[in-house]
Amino acid sequence: IAATTAMISLVEVIIAFFSEELGISRIKAVIINAAIIIIIGAITTISFDTSSALGKITILNKNFFDFFDAMSSNYLMPLGGLLVTALVGHFVPKESIRSILSNNGKLKNNLIVNVFLILIRFVTPILIILVFLSAIKVI
Repeated sequence: IAATTAMISLVEVIIAFFSEELGISRIKAVIINAAIIIIIGAITTISFDTSSALGKITILNKNFFDFFDAMSSNYLMPLGGLLVTALVGHFVPKESIRSILSNNGKLKNNLIVNVFLILIRFVTPILIILVFLSAIKVI
C-alpha cells in the first residue's frame, strides 16, 4: 500500500503539469503518463539480464535496467537534491522557512533554524556535489 500511495503522489505532479500547463484533460494526462510508465517499466523488466528479450541491447555498455538505474542514482537524484537545496536555501524567504520550522512561532527553536539555514545554503550543496563527483568517479 505504501508504494502505491507514494507512486500516486509522484505521478500527481506530472498529471497536474500536463493538465494545467499543457492544457490536456486530466484523463488524457493520466492515460499518456500511464502509457509512458508502462512502456519504460516493460523495457526495463525485459532487459534485466542477458538472457531476457532485450538483455543484449546496451546503452553506454549497460542494459536498459542498469542504464536507468545509473541515470537515476548517479545523476538525477543528486541534481534534484542540488536544485531543492538551491531553491530552499536561496529563493524561499527566510521568514517562511522560520515560520514553517517553528510551527508559526509556537516552537522556540531559533538556534536550530539558524543552523538549518546555514546547512541548506552552504554545507548541503557542497556535500551533494561531492557525492555526485564520487558517483561519476571524478573523485
